[in-house]
Amino acid sequence: MTGVIQLSPPLGWSVTTAADVCEKIQDGTHFSPKEQFAVGTYPYVTAKNVRQAGLDLRDITYLSEPDHREIYARCDCRRGDVLLVKDGVNTGDVAINTVDGEISLLSSVCMLRPKAGVVDAGFLRYYLRSPQCTPYLLGGMTGTAIRRIILKKIKALPVLVCSLQEQRTIVAAIESHFSRLDAATVTLERVQRNLERYRASVLKAAVAGRLVPTEAELAKKEGRSYEPASVLLKRILAERRRRWEETELAKLQAKGKTPTDDRWKSRYEEPPTLDTDGLPELPEGWCWATAEQLASSIRNGCSTAPREKHGVRILRISAVRSLACDVDEVRFLPEPLEAYQEFLVQPGDLLFTRYNGTRSLVGVGALVRHLPAPTVHPDKLIRVQLVPGCDPGFVELATNVGASRRHVESRIRTTAGQAGVSGADIKSLPVPLPPAAEQWRIREASDELLTVALSVSATVLASLARSARARQSILKWAFEGRLVQVADDPSLVGVARRLRR
Repeated sequence: MTGVIQLSPPLGWSVTTAADVCEKIQDGTHFSPKEQFAVGTYPYVTAKNVRQAGLDLRDITYLSEPDHREIYARCDCRRGDVLLVKDGVNTGDVAINTVDGEISLLSSVCMLRPKAGVVDAGFLRYYLRSPQCTPYLLGGMTGTAIRRIILKKIKALPVLVCSLQEQRTIVAAIESHFSRLDAATVTLERVQRNLERYRASVLKAAVAGRLVPTEAELAKKEGRSYEPASVLLKRILAERRRRWEETELAKLQAKGKTPTDDRWKSRYEEPPTLDTDGLPELPEGWCWATAEQLASSIRNGCSTAPREKHGVRILRISAVRSLACDVDEVRFLPEPLEAYQEFLVQPGDLLFTRYNGTRSLVGVGALVRHLPAPTVHPDKLIRVQLVPGCDPGFVELATNVGASRRHVESRIRTTAGQAGVSGADIKSLPVPLPPAAEQWRIREASDELLTVALSVSATVLASLARSARARQSILKWAFEGRLVQVADDPSLVGVARRLRR
């Protein structure tokens, strides 16, 4: 056996190659048939169907018999063969073929047929996933945009083997431990889904006036008056105009011009009134407004391409997610700070994603709460600077759910694979506006509830990560020949129990 990479086998084990323990190692067709069908006799298995949990045939397509026969003559995959993803984003995923009939494979999947009496299919499957194997399997992969393992490398892959009886004992032990971890993972994933529903219900209640007592309800109970949002909106619009006039006058004076009358003020464009037809009815004391009515400025960001390791900070588009702005997600611009003054972000600004490859991430907004240093927003983010009078934290909530989110989704357009919205779409965004004091109470209550949910979510994610690490530890021990010895180790047995709690 030549070309074996040296490993340190446990006592009584040996090191060989995949080619020596397999009858056949072959990938699927390199010429994917153009005709594929939703139903049929011959399943067409590609990388997306091969998962660590097993073969997933939910989105399978089928081939005609002539196309299948041509592929099957080269790669006659049978039930019990080990399937390894050799191309694509899930390169390295391994499953066992559980289909009774014939299947066709695409070249992104490699079939390994274990030699009877030499290696157990389950043993080989778990070995290919083990920490002992993956450095050899995934290290130095070819390709740039697509990760790829070449067939020659798979055939030369070093394989640890022991007696067939011990292999089967190890597989049974692995699956016993994995079944407990699987049960814990199912529970954790169910908690994740419940947390998402809880978060959505909090946000929905917040923008519908059901999270805290409304200002109208409190005023009636306490026998006092209150300022409804319609009056607040008038004050905001007046302040918006005042700020525009102040800025315009400063521009004129900078040019050495002093107005002798008020005609210059006629250039001010009053934001359009929102058409509320089709919008939900709001609680007493609330009113609808547009993002443009509430903002002194709405603009796209800087289009200069980041290309430095140091310099002026510019946010990545990934810095903004719904209700979350990571101000450390930055790249750097080449020019001095003075060149980017008009694009600087300030605490209290709202940022909305203008483009994204994922539709659900388009038009989502987040509040900038702090900045460690001067920071620019890029062209793929839209900056909204609010007029004083509305709580930025409440507007952040309101613009990510309900009618506001539906407005964005109805205006998303896709160009060259990128989904996007425009500044005009954000300007016309409908915002449910409560009285000022109520905005603050809603934001405080929602922050408290969402913080609790976020804390629980972080615990769940940590537990899922611990589960993944436990799986790797189990596989490592298995191919060190120690799994049966440590099967009763409290640190291992207790992992799934702690995860279930």
